[in-house]
Amino acid sequence: MATDEEPVAVEEQQPEAPAPAKEKKSKKEPRMKWVVEMDDNVYKPPEEVEQGDESALGYLEMEKLLELREAFNVIDLNHDGLIDFEDLKGLFLSMGSSQDDETIAGMIEEGNGPLNFEQFAKMMLLKTCDLDTEEDLRSTFQLWDKKIDSGLINEDVLLTDLISKGERMTEKEAFKALEEVVYQKGTECNFGSMGSPMVDYPAWCKKISAFRRNPKDPSEPPTPLPVTLKQVEIEHEASLAPPEHKK
Repeated sequence: MATDEEPVAVEEQQPEAPAPAKEKKSKKEPRMKWVVEMDDNVYKPPEEVEQGDESALGYLEMEKLLELREAFNVIDLNHDGLIDFEDLKGLFLSMGSSQDDETIAGMIEEGNGPLNFEQFAKMMLLKTCDLDTEEDLRSTFQLWDKKIDSGLINEDVLLTDLISKGERMTEKEAFKALEEVVYQKGTECNFGSMGSPMVDYPAWCKKISAFRRNPKDPSEPPTPLPVTLKQVEIEHEASLAPPEHKK
């Protein structure tokens, strides 16, 4: 049947352009800063220090440096005052680790050849200067210290907060972060009705903190690294002297 109505043109629908792909943000590795933003008025995270920042080495913990000097002696298997390829290879073998020769050679090359203590110390200090100071770590952990200055934290509470608050970790990351935790003696195996393991956080902070320290006061000038390392050698030599020669 004829009609006077003109046919209605149907616009051909164009397929929708795909939405631009969202840039994937690379997940930043959780820093060992233990920041839980429970209350900004209670705790202010310290300024971050980048790995390799030599300007951060003006304030160092002498006790930790003396421990590093002892470690150097242990690694220096042939006692020639230098850490070379054979020393590092022997160290890894004694630890039950099978590092290939190329990796070990790369470590020596990084220090421009066999390392004396000053070169070894500087390499270690630069690699760890992004870790937090013992003082900053203790200030953070005190947020969990329900009995002020008891030095103890309930491990279950700490794990829960690391996973659920602030710079949240995954469960796997949180358990890995606690691998080197120091427990109050006698509570390591607590569970269930026995209560939770209790973390001795002052001892733990000392274990995982940087070689850096905070200035004793704002007016304390930084000490040049060569001067600090020379003092380490003096105190190390004094510790090796026979008792009758010690002052």
